[in-house]
Amino acid sequence: RYHLSSQDAYGVDTLQLNCTDGSKTVKRLSQLVPRKLTVKVGLPGDFTLKPRHIKRVSVDFKNPNTLGWNSAALPLYSGKTIVSGDNGDELSVHMPANFPRIYDNTIWGTRELRWDIFEAGWTEEKWAYPPVAGENGFVGSGTYLVGRRWDPNNMLPYPKTNLARSNDKSEHWLTGKLADGSQITAGNYT
Repeated sequence: RYHLSSQDAYGVDTLQLNCTDGSKTVKRLSQLVPRKLTVKVGLPGDFTLKPRHIKRVSVDFKNPNTLGWNSAALPLYSGKTIVSGDNGDELSVHMPANFPRIYDNTIWGTRELRWDIFEAGWTEEKWAYPPVAGENGFVGSGTYLVGRRWDPNNMLPYPKTNLARSNDKSEHWLTGKLADGSQITAGNYT
């Protein structure tokens, strides 16, 4: 028999308001003050599994905007979901970030940097170039953020092309917007 529970971790408000001009700046590490930020989580009821069987469960994280936090201070929060078995086993699964990220360092440069999304179960034998959305399991390419300010409408499509040699590390966020302008639907992807 399995039981799911949640456990909060402390969080911090990451932005500081300048009362003079109303601007916001990211707080320095020394300015961060940990505080309890309790996340509301909808968990499934207890369940039983037979040996070698699997079960998919949904864990529903409520929107923090409804929790009375100071959302203007961009709170950073975390926690985990704990799966407990009646045999004493426990597994903790950390709360996910808001979207997947990858990092690269193009030391030698490249003609193309792609972030492509494929249907679940896709294998490299189905690869065709250039990939076409809707064919061979290809769902579409992602998009990337332009500039340093978060604006979900200010995105450009992958692939990035003709990237020069660089020792700079880049961070890429997949926010759910595809290169064709549509939003990726919930599901499993490769």
